[in-house]
Amino acid sequence: MSLRWGENGISTIFLAFLVGQLANVAKDSPGLGTLAIVVSAVVDFATAPLAGLLSDRFGRRRMNERGSLRRLMRLVPGRRGGL
Repeated sequence: MSLRWGENGISTIFLAFLVGQLANVAKDSPGLGTLAIVVSAVVDFATAPLAGLLSDRFGRRRMNERGSLRRLMRLVPGRRGGL
């Protein structure tokens, strides 16, 4: 439980820093960064039960492996919107 709190605390600090940087450095509206965080939280809230159901059906390890592979593929340039 404490590890989860620590992870969320660092994530919150990072997101607050990111919104500040978006407003100051990129000269974008501060509301844009806040809106992105809120939309992200809503999507996460909506998809978490689905991920839990899939994990129960196919196994946590298999779902984590597939999710990690998808994320890795997105990092490779030229592959599905990669860098």
